[in-house]
Amino acid sequence: MHCITPRPIAALTPLPRLVCARLLMLALGLCLLAVLVEPALAGPSDDAALSRRPSKQAVRQQLDEILAQDEYQTEEQAEAWWFKPMVAAIRFLGKLLERIFRARDTLYVAYPLVFWTVVVLLTAIALGILAHIYMTLTGAFGSGRSRRGLAGVELPPRHSPGDLRARARQAAERGDLGQAIVYLYLAILLHLDRQGLIVFNRADTNRQILRQLSGDVKLVATMEPLTNTVDAISYSSYVPTDAEFARVEQISEVVMAR
Repeated sequence: MHCITPRPIAALTPLPRLVCARLLMLALGLCLLAVLVEPALAGPSDDAALSRRPSKQAVRQQLDEILAQDEYQTEEQAEAWWFKPMVAAIRFLGKLLERIFRARDTLYVAYPLVFWTVVVLLTAIALGILAHIYMTLTGAFGSGRSRRGLAGVELPPRHSPGDLRARARQAAERGDLGQAIVYLYLAILLHLDRQGLIVFNRADTNRQILRQLSGDVKLVATMEPLTNTVDAISYSSYVPTDAEFARVEQISEVVMAR
């Protein structure tokens, strides 16, 4: 018989992937924010100096004439298959950035109120993403518990599936449906362990538990929604409803009747 000790239930979706996605969103937001704020920090431009500056087309034409001279000619070499698509992508990004900068300058000069409204909104979004990343990381790693403490349920050293189901009903009566669902989940795992269907230990993740049950397709289909619910409780602000608890309780009855 294997005893289950309290531990956070690992999410099916790896946490680093979630954090990387949030960091990418933050980087894109900060880049756009920098693009908008730069003209305000740089101050008014010198129109006379800008008028004397040659156009980009003239500069490109002059560069082509220089490169066409004999001393700059080199023997043609076979280009890799990815070279032309990469050049085309770089040119496309260059044109896109040019249009963004032009639109930014126009917005800053013609509609300053709209410009600063966009800057404030982007700043708020960036701060929100940072706060979400911080709460995700501290919730997962800060104290060995989930953000709401539901995954790290305190359990006695020895317990049975019946004891855990009784604790689940007590938690539900207190209105803590999230903790009640976690108790039911642990009761199911202990039952499956005693039936020899899984070998559960502290290092197991939900994905590993489902992989141990891969030989029973019907049981996996029954358990997978439950593991998703436990993940949502443990790693997000999800608050289960009475109907959700009743569904999980029904799943526990079906599985433990095996």
